[in-house]
Amino acid sequence: MLYNQFLHQLDTSKPAPAYLFLGGSDLLHNEAWKALKERIVPPKAARFNGEKLHAAECNAEDVINRMRILPMFGTRQLLMVQNVEEWKKEQKEVLLTYLAQPNPNACLVLTTLSRKGLEKVEEAVSRHGVVVTFPVLGDKNLPGWL
Repeated sequence: MLYNQFLHQLDTSKPAPAYLFLGGSDLLHNEAWKALKERIVPPKAARFNGEKLHAAECNAEDVINRMRILPMFGTRQLLMVQNVEEWKKEQKEVLLTYLAQPNPNACLVLTTLSRKGLEKVEEAVSRHGVVVTFPVLGDKNLPGWL
């Protein structure tokens, strides 16, 4: 699914339990995150839900445990793990176990700028969630995005 299709789907459908933001730039990932957070997290709960983590600073077990916790406010737990390609194979295996049966009352967002080494993760997310492909912001498509 392309970025603009993702934004349309947010307006018309219930958010998925898992997303993989693939390619593009951190800027576009953050724009999509903001839209998803506005859709899932009530304004008064924004301080308590919608945390961003970096894969180099956490492990998959901790992320999965957080996904099982009921949110303090609102109906869904929301968490982003940036640069998931930095996890070693063992961490990706733990993630794949979770993605086989993700918590329907949570929303896990994984980001990566490269598909390399994440083929299994991409396949697992696509079964129960949505893979969103972002364009590279270059001279050719930057004016359209602006």
